[in-house]
Amino acid sequence: MIASGLDLPCFFDADCHESGQHTLPDTEAHHALHVLRLSVGNKLLVSNGCGIIWLSEIIDANKRQVVYSTINKIVDEPKSPFKNSIACGIIGTAARQEWMIEKLVEIGVANIFLVQTTYAKRKHVNEDRLKKTAIAALKQSRKAFLPAIEILEFNELMHKPIADKYVAICNDMPKTALQNFAHQGESLVFTGPEGDFTNEEIEACLHNGFVPCSLGSERLRSETAAVYSLICQNLKNQ
Repeated sequence: MIASGLDLPCFFDADCHESGQHTLPDTEAHHALHVLRLSVGNKLLVSNGCGIIWLSEIIDANKRQVVYSTINKIVDEPKSPFKNSIACGIIGTAARQEWMIEKLVEIGVANIFLVQTTYAKRKHVNEDRLKKTAIAALKQSRKAFLPAIEILEFNELMHKPIADKYVAICNDMPKTALQNFAHQGESLVFTGPEGDFTNEEIEACLHNGFVPCSLGSERLRSETAAVYSLICQNLKNQ
C-alpha cells in the first residue's frame, strides 16, 4: 500500500508499532537533521515496514536524536497487498543488483530471493547494504511493507512453498509467455544470472514444480528480466 496525498518526507522505523512517542533510528535521525534540516514542529511520515505508515510530528531534536509523536495512521494494512515474489541468480555487479532491489521495491514485491547458481559470478553479498537500498526505496515510494531479502542456495529455493512458480529460460524448450499465465494468488518467478541456468538447474526447477516461461524475444540483462517479470505478474493483481 502507498501513502499518497501528503507531500511530507518519509522515514523508516521498524519499532513504531503503537501510537505515542518514538525515537528515529540513528541513520534516519541524521538524514532528518543534517540533510533535510527538519526541526521541532515539522511533520513527517514514518513507515514501520510491517503495514503501518504514521503521520507524525517532531517534538524534540538535538544534534543526534529525533523524537517524534504519532498523530494518526495514514496506512494500516494487516497483510501486504503484494502477492508476487522474485528470485534471481546473484548478479556480478553490486550496483546493478542494488538497482534491481530498488526497482522491485518501488513496483511492489512480496519477497526477493538472491540465489547461488552455477554461473553466479559473486559468492558473497552485502546483505546490510541491500537492506539499506530496500529501505531507501520504501521511503521514496512511501511503501508500508518492506519485503524480505534472502540469500539462498539453489536447493533452498526449490522447496519454497509457493503454489505458482515459474522459471524464465532461454533455451528452445516449449514455453508460454509469462504474461499469458492466468492466476490471482501468490507467485514466484525465477530468472537466471548472467550466463543463464545450466541444464541441470533447469531440470531441477521442472522437477520441483516450476513452470517454464518466456519473457519475450528480447535479450534482457539479469536485473531487467527480474523487474520485467514482476511487472508482468503485478498487472494481473491490479
